[in-house]
Amino acid sequence: MMGYMDDKFEEVYRTHFRDIYRYAYRVVENKVVAEDIAQDVFCAALHLGNEFLNHPNREGWLMVAAKNKLSEMRRKMGCYILLPLDEELELETGESDFRAVDLELTALSVLGREEWRLVKEYYLGETTIRELAEEYGITENNMRVRLHRLKEKVRRTIH
Repeated sequence: MMGYMDDKFEEVYRTHFRDIYRYAYRVVENKVVAEDIAQDVFCAALHLGNEFLNHPNREGWLMVAAKNKLSEMRRKMGCYILLPLDEELELETGESDFRAVDLELTALSVLGREEWRLVKEYYLGETTIRELAEEYGITENNMRVRLHRLKEKVRRTIH
């Protein structure tokens, strides 16, 4: 049974290590520190074992763990980090800034990808409740309730 867990974890590591490393590198701009952060994140996931492997959003968990490791490092090192974590950073795609990434990571730690897409389309995009209701095949009132519940779910986690 342990071999199965090792294989699953190795698959997750191969799939997501590069993304976690790149995220950390964009924040600290130091290859060694970024690699340490990424390793720490995967060590924490490995320590959780099946609890991590059974998580419904492993990628979101890893990204939030990386964000937390970076915040922890920032607290410990204070002014020694050259780039504050809350400074806006341009991503490789050039489409977003750090605050948007931070919001997305927080939301993905709470919501599934489809739920997050729905929230983004309405609250951050220009899609109306009517358009979303039609797309999902539900009434406008049901869509309002769904959006409200998703917003509250994220809000409870943030506060």
